[in-house]
Amino acid sequence: MKGFRPHLAMRGNIGAPALQSNDYFGTLEAAVHALLGEEAVKTMRERLGGRQIYVAKDPRAGSELVELFGLEAAQALGRHFGGAQVMIRTAGPIRNMEAVHRLTVDGWSAGRIANHLGISERHAYSLREALLREGRLK
Repeated sequence: MKGFRPHLAMRGNIGAPALQSNDYFGTLEAAVHALLGEEAVKTMRERLGGRQIYVAKDPRAGSELVELFGLEAAQALGRHFGGAQVMIRTAGPIRNMEAVHRLTVDGWSAGRIANHLGISERHAYSLREALLREGRLK
């Protein structure tokens, strides 16, 4: 977890920092991915996606993150993100990412992928770039 630097942004007039999850690296998602793997990120998005959650500094049994990942992982996340409100992305983008990965490996062009998934060609390219940054494509 050392080295994660979440991007903090102010939420309206409330003034509480909210972590932006639109940047995959440096977010709670990246930390979950590093600690528990891609399946854990998928699970988090499916169960908590589209919501803003509070990450406790010292999570206890019954908290959302403890229920989802277990006490030890939730405590590790709490040490780094504790006290922050975190917006969780929905599962839709990760499904597109998985489809772009699979279709790219199968030799599909970005245009063909875009038509098949109902996304823009530009978005197909940006998902490919993200896969390259993550080391999932060569």
